[in-house]
Amino acid sequence: MPRRVLVTRSEQSFDLIEAPAPSEHHLQEVVKTSPQLIPADDLGLDGDLLVVGRETSLASGYIDLLCLARSGDLVLVEFKTGPQNPDFRHALAQAIDYGSDLWRLSVEDFDRGVVQRYLAGGRVDAAFRGARTLSEAIERTSWDLTSDDRTALFERLTEVLQTGDFAFVIAAQRFTDSMKNSLDYLNLNPPVDVVRVFVLVDPVWD
Repeated sequence: MPRRVLVTRSEQSFDLIEAPAPSEHHLQEVVKTSPQLIPADDLGLDGDLLVVGRETSLASGYIDLLCLARSGDLVLVEFKTGPQNPDFRHALAQAIDYGSDLWRLSVEDFDRGVVQRYLAGGRVDAAFRGARTLSEAIERTSWDLTSDDRTALFERLTEVLQTGDFAFVIAAQRFTDSMKNSLDYLNLNPPVDVVRVFVLVDPVWD
């Protein structure tokens, strides 16, 4: 049975009914244009996320979505259609492969090879069109960073790229019990201390 959320605005109230996204592409479009739907707080991150890559070519393939947090942390997002995709373990392997592609990049190489390619492409959000570098994209966010905040962001980004301390998000419409069990295992018993895995179950509201 679908869940409902009651929304109140001014003196009007209405309910929203949860419904699955019609396709992986639709889900990806929704999250790309509204990255705040990714629960950054659950990942231990503050504030909305900035998309810095979408279907970006890496050595291992095309990463669905790559986001930067205000803190300088990176979030790698892989979209799947849950039980409709029998090779769910491949999604996990893909996400880890993408992390290994980014691992040990310098901030300059990450900016030039990933972020700037995204900003120059046709998939960039309208609010960031015309931005040419990561620094220019950050200037267009609502983060309102001080000089010290910017320094801390880039210091953390440098650390994240060197250590591979990425947050991984697997986004799907529904997860089977076996999928949840696999992800719970990775969350509780990460192969290395710095890896974080998080499951996002798709809520799209009609």
